[in-house]
Amino acid sequence: TFTVNSDTQITATVPSGATTGPISVTTPAGSGSSPSDFTVTVPVNLLVNPGFELDVNNDGKPDSWAGNSKFTRSSAEHHSGGYAGKHLATDNSGYTISQTVNSLTAGATYTFAGGVDIPQASGDMAQRQRRH
Repeated sequence: TFTVNSDTQITATVPSGATTGPISVTTPAGSGSSPSDFTVTVPVNLLVNPGFELDVNNDGKPDSWAGNSKFTRSSAEHHSGGYAGKHLATDNSGYTISQTVNSLTAGATYTFAGGVDIPQASGDMAQRQRRH
């Protein structure tokens, strides 16, 4: 996808592995090639410890994430990296896991992606899941 920002600037989403270089653009009005390279920038992850890898004080909780004792880190199952955040509740309690993200720019677009794996419940929790 791309956005025409002005007569002299285009912002485009490129595939992973794309490199800086010249581009060509074709429209109903004609075509043209860039006189200079189109610069590919790699997005920077603004989260601290996004993969839950760091636990400097060895308390079982991922560093830089605010939460409660029901949120820890685990190497048993993870999507990428060596760890995943792990939520453990045996009741219907709720809580928030958060992190303050600094260096944001007003008006800029940011993307957040994450995943959740909820295992099959057993016992009393399975009965509660079926009822709700």
